[in-house]
Amino acid sequence: MFEKVSNCANILPPARSFVHAGHVKGGQVKTQIDSEDILLLIFDAYHRLFDKASFNGVTRLEKLVFLLGAEGGVPEVDTLFAFRPYKFGPYSKTLYESAEFLQSLDLVRAEEKPYYSYFTAEEAEEFDRDIDPEREVEAPPPDGFERLFFLTETGCIVAQKLRTIWAQEYPSYLREIDGIVGKYGNLPLNQIIRYVYRRFPKMAEKSVHREAESFAHGS
Repeated sequence: MFEKVSNCANILPPARSFVHAGHVKGGQVKTQIDSEDILLLIFDAYHRLFDKASFNGVTRLEKLVFLLGAEGGVPEVDTLFAFRPYKFGPYSKTLYESAEFLQSLDLVRAEEKPYYSYFTAEEAEEFDRDIDPEREVEAPPPDGFERLFFLTETGCIVAQKLRTIWAQEYPSYLREIDGIVGKYGNLPLNQIIRYVYRRFPKMAEKSVHREAESFAHGS
């Protein structure tokens, strides 16, 4: 899938090691930024800032990466991820491939859980019991499934190594990652989607979100 691989070969098993060539900037050789590194640092920031074991949802991840480029002043995001308008706003095929690649290296583990648009299973049960206390409650069918991302033990080590490298070579980018994740990461997903549509209406043009049309046409 990828010929390139991550920056931290010295702490990965030899069979899975992969190295990026550096590039010269300001007379110094700097570590090349890649899409997998950005995802790892976002997962790590989310865990540190919100003390949550899992990062909830690939759509949320897309929005944070998009905002990192659009508002966070990290121009490499545009080149690496090439976002385009799609069903739920900014979409990047590279982001999906990068997340899968991290899973293949055992740096990230992914699970799926049922997703309910309006009621969680617990809320649905309470709602049904209020109507008919004697009725046997059945869990509502899910509207879909949400992917949860977890950094593995090795993934945490790699993320910390990356933070050390970026703190020396890209300190402003590291601050932007923490800033974007801290500002938007824990908001309800619909609130993030609405914000992106309102702020970047072209990204709503192909969306199936029920409010997208008004944003896409500037209403």
